[in-house]
Amino acid sequence: FLLSRPEIFGDWDSASYKDGTQLEYYNGLKATERIKRDAAGTARYAWLRSPYPSYASSARLVDSSGGVDGSGAYYGSGVAPACIIA
Repeated sequence: FLLSRPEIFGDWDSASYKDGTQLEYYNGLKATERIKRDAAGTARYAWLRSPYPSYASSARLVDSSGGVDGSGAYYGSGVAPACIIA
């Protein structure tokens, strides 16, 4: 599954949309530790499942510097799927 903004960054875009809580793995990570890289090691944008409030055609993503960003859902970006085994 795709992670949400709060599962990685620990905060929400709005009080009305709270999709999860920060996962222990991401708690305290620096931006550079959140960067998603391709097989060649190049930093890439990676989609999250969270919407970008106020922009119906946009969604949240982790940008190539490890920060949170938003982009039109019609642009090509990568994914970093997650799997939680409990």
